[in-house]
Amino acid sequence: MLEIESPTATTHDHEINADLSLAQKTQYLHSYYAVTEALIHIFDTPELEAHLLSPPDSPSYLISPLKQASFDLVIAIGAQCESLSSSRTIGQAYFRKARSQAFIGFLEDPDLDMVRTFVLMAFYMLGECRRNAAFMYLGVAAKAALALGLHSRESYGQKPDAADQAKLRVWMSVCILDKLVNSLLGRPSASAQIRSDSKLDDVGQPGDRITECLMAANKVSSIINDITDTLYDQKKVTIPIVEQFLQDIERWKRDLPASVKIPTEASGQHGTIAKVHVSCLYYLAVMLVSRPFLISTLTAKPLAKGAHSQLAAACLDAAMYLSQTCVEALDAGLLQGNMCIMKALVFGAGLILGLEIFAKYPVESDINTAFQGAKQVLKHLSTQSPQAAHYLDILTTLSGAIDKRRSSESSTGRSRYVSKLFSLDAPTSSQDENMLDDMFSFTDVQAGVADDAMQDWVFQEPESGDFSLDWESLNVSLWDTYPFLS
Repeated sequence: MLEIESPTATTHDHEINADLSLAQKTQYLHSYYAVTEALIHIFDTPELEAHLLSPPDSPSYLISPLKQASFDLVIAIGAQCESLSSSRTIGQAYFRKARSQAFIGFLEDPDLDMVRTFVLMAFYMLGECRRNAAFMYLGVAAKAALALGLHSRESYGQKPDAADQAKLRVWMSVCILDKLVNSLLGRPSASAQIRSDSKLDDVGQPGDRITECLMAANKVSSIINDITDTLYDQKKVTIPIVEQFLQDIERWKRDLPASVKIPTEASGQHGTIAKVHVSCLYYLAVMLVSRPFLISTLTAKPLAKGAHSQLAAACLDAAMYLSQTCVEALDAGLLQGNMCIMKALVFGAGLILGLEIFAKYPVESDINTAFQGAKQVLKHLSTQSPQAAHYLDILTTLSGAIDKRRSSESSTGRSRYVSKLFSLDAPTSSQDENMLDDMFSFTDVQAGVADDAMQDWVFQEPESGDFSLDWESLNVSLWDTYPFLS
């Protein structure tokens, strides 16, 4: 993953407030909603709009420095996603202003506004490709939330009111971002061990679609975190463990409220992108739990059958559905220019689809279409996101390796009675293709590895070295710098 240096100031911060019109603020607020739905919801919409869209001399501007910082960060995130020029001017200036306000009290008196501010600072930093800063800000937000007792049912009233609802949404936002981002980065989550989901279910009001989306996203993020910890960190990959995770995912899907599952009639309505985000997290969970088995089938000849092939197929289907969902959102005009979470998920799906195409020929047309769709989404996001551009470069390089592999296979001819004697187009060596071939050497595996009757199978490298991928290659945190480009 790219790590961008801190940018230099391009606009005087004191000039910003006077420059923003009501139309600009409204547009930035719309962009903020579009990129944070089902991931972050830390303000009541009327409160947020009343402050941001009110004139500077109105009473709503008389607020604490931390609350003002959090409101400024909403504008910063919206500007970051709206356009490249607004990101470099408005977005960066508002972020610097909010950051200076956030540290005035030296974090000595945590409150709900401190949690809000640091969650938004982390989200902004993810969009700026500064994962280390985002990681630290998330840690501050999580610790402040724990200090306030947001994880404990005792911190909420016996009959939850609007204030309790606001606290619950803030806590859900912290948990979602903390667990999801750190799962993708391969780092420990500050909230992963706090199992408060079921205890707080009664705090949410029935029929509250926003809270229902947040709680659904939080629960699947917990599953994702458990998967990365068990399968990728502890390296415990057995059929029973994987099946248990799949049962957990299926139970989560079965318990989804209707407000999350029912399609919105108008694609532009508020809440549609929330369903896209929740759906993509579901597909990510399935991809992660089944990915080791896909790799095993791609590195084994003959290909594994039975449970292994079913799990590999699940990984492909999840990647395909994720790509298709994001393409549909793009075609509907729902995607902003900088979607800091979605770009990582789309890249993971595209990588899985591309490796399947590279390893097998021919493949189903829908797999190839989904692979091209993943590149299409990343191309849209690459205009404003260097990280998305980096992802697109990787998938484009993989596409080139696929084309060269197909060209090489087709040049061998179809008959053993004749071969090409001379050609002016001499083949040139390709470092990328050679490294891909080294990674995925299709060799026969040890006897019994693909046996249908196998009960427990731990995905590990045989002593004979038949598998060319080691465990480090399977670490989800390495997807951003995939070995064939390193």
